[in-house]
Amino acid sequence: MKNTFSAIITAGGKGTRFNGDKMLALLNGKPLILHTLEKFHQSNYINEIILLVKKEDIQKYQKIINKKYYKVKIIPAYSERIVSVYYGAKIAKGKYVITHDGNRPLTPIYLINKVIEETIKHGAVMTAVPPTATVKYCHKDFVKKSLVRNKTWIAQTPQGFERKLILTAFKKAIDDKNFIPTDDSEFITKLGKKVKIICGDEINIKVTFPQDLIIAEQLLTFKKINMVKIGLGQDSHSFENETTKPLVLGGVKLADNGGLRANSDGDVILHSLCNALSSAIGEDSLGTWADKMYLEKGIKDSKKYVGYIFQKVKKLDFIVENISVSVEAKKPRLSLDDIYKIKKRITQLLEVKITQIGITFTSGEGLTAFGKGEGIQVLSIVSLVKK
Repeated sequence: MKNTFSAIITAGGKGTRFNGDKMLALLNGKPLILHTLEKFHQSNYINEIILLVKKEDIQKYQKIINKKYYKVKIIPAYSERIVSVYYGAKIAKGKYVITHDGNRPLTPIYLINKVIEETIKHGAVMTAVPPTATVKYCHKDFVKKSLVRNKTWIAQTPQGFERKLILTAFKKAIDDKNFIPTDDSEFITKLGKKVKIICGDEINIKVTFPQDLIIAEQLLTFKKINMVKIGLGQDSHSFENETTKPLVLGGVKLADNGGLRANSDGDVILHSLCNALSSAIGEDSLGTWADKMYLEKGIKDSKKYVGYIFQKVKKLDFIVENISVSVEAKKPRLSLDDIYKIKKRITQLLEVKITQIGITFTSGEGLTAFGKGEGIQVLSIVSLVKK
């Protein structure tokens, strides 16, 4: 079976501490649960989403959730979380199961993807954050000891498991009527299995009390205002002496000859975009991965290089907001149709609209080698924003 993933999202709590159904409370103008579902829908790894809600609320949730947009299967929750998740896992089609609290609406997509990647490696993974204050172990309101901070974690979700493993662990706990553990990973450790901890995110708060909704609103606003990244990329190539090499710019073959000197197809526009994307997210320059892809796998197509770095951008939960490309060269002379084709190809590669791309050309009055026709230089700027 290939690596398929089912997300099981719990939303069947009583909401006693919230004084109402927190899943349907409005967060930034829409029900909280939709924020949670949207995060999992945007992960390219998730194949299905199973939502657990109280039986009497199923119709209410079905009206709220646009099933054409969200790949959601709604099933009834039980009074015990473990029983709900167990039956969710039983009907899940994925080889792996990702469990998540529905009232964590701000979970970054990069964290969901990280859990998935680590689950494939380790079979059982949980997210957690280190405590920022000292944690005390007490008995009858008296301190017994302080827990060592660098060995203590505060559990979060999402958590990931092999489906067979979670079914075995949960069935045993249900048969033993062991409903005490407060998170899913504990049932796995009780089987004697190891659970890998990966660092969660402080923004991944759990909305439990009414005041938590206010904090979530503020975090959502902060996220939108502050999470912007800018990247600058440059690349240049001289023309190939061998005239039979095709000229490729922006992923488009413009001529059967007159290409640029490079191990790859010499697509200087895509190379500069790779460097811009890479610098925006703090990665290394194009050569660190493109040379390896060429030497080990013989990959010369620069579109593959763009795909590699763009996946890293997406895993960090960013999207491309704007692209500016400046080309310095005496030749080739591109038509408006050529420029349109290049823009169209970039929209396909970076999931943007054509109106988000600007491309300008200059010969620089022939003051440089590029303006004199010896090669092409490209400068690119990209802006990224958090989803």
